[in-house]
Amino acid sequence: MRLGYSKMTMGRAYDELLALDLAKPVTSGKERRIELVAAGKDFWERIQLHLVSPVKRTVILVEDLPEGNTLQAGFSALSHYTRLAGPARRAYAIPASRQIAKTLGSGLPREEVEQGNGCEVELWSYDPGLLTENGFVDRLSLFLCLRDDHDERVEQALKELVEGVSW
Repeated sequence: MRLGYSKMTMGRAYDELLALDLAKPVTSGKERRIELVAAGKDFWERIQLHLVSPVKRTVILVEDLPEGNTLQAGFSALSHYTRLAGPARRAYAIPASRQIAKTLGSGLPREEVEQGNGCEVELWSYDPGLLTENGFVDRLSLFLCLRDDHDERVEQALKELVEGVSW
């Protein structure tokens, strides 16, 4: 339970990987184990079409979050990893289940917060801290968050982002 997921959740992930022919079962006593059919970038190319963005909801706040246990996400993280210019408003990621997510409520509509003021808080379906890279969300999760943005500059930055992964 190192990752904090139940046996049922891990079992579903196991079954899905087998169903997608991305893994094969390996017998080891009573333990259910798998062996991935590919590794590194090859595995990423095969699985990414089956993965969804971890962002459940984005909340806009009038003020920036205080420094501390926050992870930068969205275009803030993309500009850190690539040559894309940084956004006027920082973006952060927190688990949707964390108590702070509940206290944030629905935030404010984007049009009610002046450009450059405040911050965006992305509520993630899993703890982004599990795969953190020096205060920023990991590259592959970030890719999943932004891959539907069809701006040419963002698409180029996403290619650069994945090229920076050490497989």
